[in-house]
Amino acid sequence: TFEGTDNVKGNYVLPSNATRSYAIEKYAIKVTILSASSEYGDPIAQLKVKEGAETVFECDRVGGEFWWTNVFTLSTNAVQGSVVGNYTIEGTATSGAGANYAITFTNEAGNSTVAQYRVEKRMLIVSVDGFEVVYGESVDNGSIKLLYARKNGDGTAFYNDETDSVVNKSGIGFAYDYTACQTNAGTRVGVTVSGLSADNYAFDYTDNEYATSDAADGGFTVIKRTVSVENSFIERLTGLTYNAKDRWSEITKDDLGAFGLADGESIGDQLRFVYAFTYNGKEFLYNAASNPIKNAGTYVVKVTLSAESSNYVLDKAYELTFEIAKKALTVTVDGIKTDEPQQDISIVYGNALTNDTIIDDYLRYDGFVPGEDELSTGIRSGITVSHDYVSAKEGRTDAGSRLAVTLTVPSAINYEITPVDGYISVQKRLIQLSADGKQYCGYYNGAYGTYGGEINRMIALVSGLMDDDKLAEEISFSYHYAGTAN
Repeated sequence: TFEGTDNVKGNYVLPSNATRSYAIEKYAIKVTILSASSEYGDPIAQLKVKEGAETVFECDRVGGEFWWTNVFTLSTNAVQGSVVGNYTIEGTATSGAGANYAITFTNEAGNSTVAQYRVEKRMLIVSVDGFEVVYGESVDNGSIKLLYARKNGDGTAFYNDETDSVVNKSGIGFAYDYTACQTNAGTRVGVTVSGLSADNYAFDYTDNEYATSDAADGGFTVIKRTVSVENSFIERLTGLTYNAKDRWSEITKDDLGAFGLADGESIGDQLRFVYAFTYNGKEFLYNAASNPIKNAGTYVVKVTLSAESSNYVLDKAYELTFEIAKKALTVTVDGIKTDEPQQDISIVYGNALTNDTIIDDYLRYDGFVPGEDELSTGIRSGITVSHDYVSAKEGRTDAGSRLAVTLTVPSAINYEITPVDGYISVQKRLIQLSADGKQYCGYYNGAYGTYGGEINRMIALVSGLMDDDKLAEEISFSYHYAGTAN
């Protein structure tokens, strides 16, 4: 049609078929789809394209990295949870702005209209759950528990509700440097794991190297072995009575017994005990030669382990109390000091009898341990006796008297003393007499006389009368005829 001044003079006319078509062709672009991947169980990764020389017009772009989404979209047939494998990424023009473009989709290699989407195995870091092994015990691989953690990304090690049951452990291997009785307590031993496999999981052992800075994971710690003191040893501490010997040497002559030692190890070698003593509440420095444990009293021994026993620990604190009882000792006033029944001290009328004499000569001791006596133990110095016997003229005890002797014996450190009192029996004194007799027909007569006359009484004291006694006061004589008159 004519418009405006196109045909102002009216000299022209348009043909009846002057209408012609005008076509706006689609703008041709080439879009390179980038390959993408994600680990098993992760959300699908963002799908992207490579921006080349051919691009969409500015008016059709949207802001941001994904400027092309108003013109075309990308999709994959992989979904979250798809098993490990290869999938495709396709491009599709939108029904809006996309209708103005003739889009050729290609992969990075230029040999396909679709790109690859790869679901990779979920990478897990494998380590050993830290555990403890008692010194001397073997390590059973069955006791080793594995820990799994994501190496890349967040979330749990296993996807969804899966567990390590999906892991094939038939080829699992453990490596560690450990020998039961050669690896000391306190040592931390690393465990290296290998040989795991799974359809949708891969395993990384590179972070499994053991380091002492690790909290606990990656291996195990050798801990001290617990031992206990044998009851038989404790029983040896009972029923002790003083015997002048070192009782601790007797008690420990077969070593202190203990339960729980590692195989092949013994007391005195790998396990040594340390003892600290108190005696009657005071610290006691024991020495078998110079300061033995022998005196009666109460002892407490604290049993610990030496520094050389670093692989062991006692199951509890041992503070054992034991007694050494005093030995029974009987001190008896005895006139004969034999095993016969006790007898009185026999003293002749007028003879002196001092307390020291009684103590030294008339005490019998029953119960001393071999090698000890009243002198070596100091008991003698404290003994006293009391009685009423008198040998002096004034108040002199008459023959026939029986007097009690009371014995007092002080306490002794190692003996429980029982004093047994006794008696003094005063015996008559023997005197010797002579007569002025004559010998006749081979016979000696103590007195003589003349037939029909008086008997000649010529009696004389020879010996035996106490110095301050008088014969006439102590003795009277009578005579009678006891023969034939010749």
